[in-house]
Parts: sequence; structure tokens; C-alpha cells
Amino acid sequence: MSGTPVNHCSLSQCNAIFLFQNVFSPSLSLSLSLLTFSPPSFPSSLFQCASEVNGGGFSGSKEFPDEVLRFVRSHPVMFSPVLPLHRRPVLLQTEPGGRRLTQIAVDRVQAQDGHYHVLYIGTGDSVVLKVITIYNKDTDTIEEVLLEELQVFKVPFPITEIIISAKRQQLYVGSEVGVAQVRLHQCDLYGSECADCCLARDPYCAWDGITCSRYYPAGVYTKSRRFRRQDVRHGNAVQLCNGLQIDGQSVCVCLFSCIIRTPKS
Repeated sequence: MSGTPVNHCSLSQCNAIFLFQNVFSPSLSLSLSLLTFSPPSFPSSLFQCASEVNGGGFSGSKEFPDEVLRFVRSHPVMFSPVLPLHRRPVLLQTEPGGRRLTQIAVDRVQAQDGHYHVLYIGTGDSVVLKVITIYNKDTDTIEEVLLEELQVFKVPFPITEIIISAKRQQLYVGSEVGVAQVRLHQCDLYGSECADCCLARDPYCAWDGITCSRYYPAGVYTKSRRFRRQDVRHGNAVQLCNGLQIDGQSVCVCLFSCIIRTPKS
């Protein structure tokens, strides 16, 4: 099955894989048998940023010591693969004629039930997909949740650059036709109903008792948030919204067809 995968590997996990679990293969030829090199057989500076080697004395990796460059030149192939988290892609597009994924940017967002990685994925037809993936440890499965599908440019050119500004809470998207600025979150689009806001499962947004608005972790926003409702993992609007008392009135949530029974007189 062909498809376009998006993989996720944390920096600490990558370091652990490279430094402690992996080995390297030298260049192969007819006269050279396969050999492996395990720590400490390779230079320690191989996996350090240039700014961290020799007290920051190198401006780039090209200035690394000769032993590092010789090792990289003669051992270009990993002996075993580096797998992503949970040993599978976090997102896999397999639809026939599906979009070509061109760029990605990731924002780590704190929600009420934990942290989530929000993926902003650029495509070949000027669209940015806003996606989260939720790992279920009990079933060992990954659920893909498409939060938004943004048509950034009218002309279908490939997205060539995506940059996140956490300070401004903006997404900057570039292509051959120009640069666009998009908000990271548009909670108002989910409406003013508690159920609609919770079903959106957007980690940026929560229902505050009046409308769907930006979610702020405890202690960040001083205004009272006693009506705040959010459930990114399950999107259980019935449990969160049913029976709430707003302005002295009880709220009933009907997600599908339901019968509201009133007391008989």
C-alpha cells in the first residue's frame, strides 16, 4: 500500500536510539564484509550540535575534527532503522489521488487532559491541514483527528514554508504566490454551544460558559473559568455539557435524535 507518512520522534528518544541502541555500517564493497560499530567506537561529538562541541568553537559541522568527518564519510548507513514513537507513523495518507504533503510545523499545546502535538501540514494544492493524533495505550492504536482544513491561497500552488509564531499565536505560510498569515486557533468558528465546542476536540479551545474561546491552563488566565469544558481525548459532550446550570437554566445536550421528556402536570 502506497501512502504519505508523517513520523514523530522526540529529540531525547532520537539521542537514546543513536547513542545507546544503534550501530553503524561501513561502506560495503565486494571485498568488505559487514562490520558494526557500537559505542564508544564512534566519536562522541558525532551527535552534538556545532555550538556544543569544543565549547562552541565551531560555527558549523564542516569544522568538526577530522576523525568525525572520516567516520561519517566511511559509515554513511545505519545498521538498523530508527523508528518513530509507537513504532508507526502518526499520520498516514493512503487515499487514491490523495494530497501531496509538502511541509510540516508542530505546536505543542497544553489542554485540560494533557499535552498535544498539533500538526500543521502543507499540501501541494495550497491547503494547510490542522491535525492532532491521539495514542490509545490500551488498544495500541492511533486516532487521527482533522481539526481544520484551511485553503490558504486561491491558486493551488504547493506550500513551501510553514512557520509558527508562539508569541503572536500565528501561522505563517509561504508558497510561490505569496505569504499568508493564519491564526493558530479560530475557536469562534465552533459556535457558542457547549456541545459543538467539545465535539471539535481542539486543544486550543474550550467552552467558557458563554462561547467557545481560547483555553488557558490554570494559573495563566486570572478570570474565573468555572464553566470551562474541554475533552480532547474523547470529545464526550454529553458528559461535559448535559445538566449544566447557566443563568439558572439547565442545559440539555442532544447529539442525535432524542426525546426531551417534561414532567406531567
